[in-house]
Amino acid sequence: MGDNDYVNNYFKPKFYSTSKKYTLNNMPRSSLKNMNCNYGYAYSTLVPICTSIKNIFEIKTLHDHGARKIALIGIGPLGCAPVVVRKSTGMNGSSYVDEVNNSLQIFNSKLRPLVDKFNKALANAKFIYLDAFKIYSSLFSGFKVTNASCCEVIPGTPACIPLPTPCPDRGNHFWWDALHPSATNEQFA
Repeated sequence: MGDNDYVNNYFKPKFYSTSKKYTLNNMPRSSLKNMNCNYGYAYSTLVPICTSIKNIFEIKTLHDHGARKIALIGIGPLGCAPVVVRKSTGMNGSSYVDEVNNSLQIFNSKLRPLVDKFNKALANAKFIYLDAFKIYSSLFSGFKVTNASCCEVIPGTPACIPLPTPCPDRGNHFWWDALHPSATNEQFA
């Protein structure tokens, strides 16, 4: 489960019925109904985060193959991404930026306790939570341009148009395309 599940699914009610079927609080648990994660916790303790049994087994598989230090990364402030900012209002008349960022904070708030559960269930491993929302939010002030992408994007998508030269002042742009942060962010992180 990640940013694309929200930006490219939940918040596109014209194309997907997810937002009609689930609230922001129960959307992440929808596909684990009647399933058991089978490694120390019943599905109900993991439900708030996992959208498919595959997510849990991928983490468990990493552990089974020797991974002992695993970071679970929250979702950043995608409500501030140019592809999202282009929309003027949210689904219920609220600011779309706030609606998206608030929904991502619900997801992130459910990811933090999951880290503790993994640390208890898999005692010989160390799981940590990285708060991408807080990290990226603190980086915005280091950039002159935080509301536009560095490249020209394909209309209706967040992707760059192939071949044109990107902006000449790349170091000043927080966003590379309309959804993904630029590589310049790495120097600040």
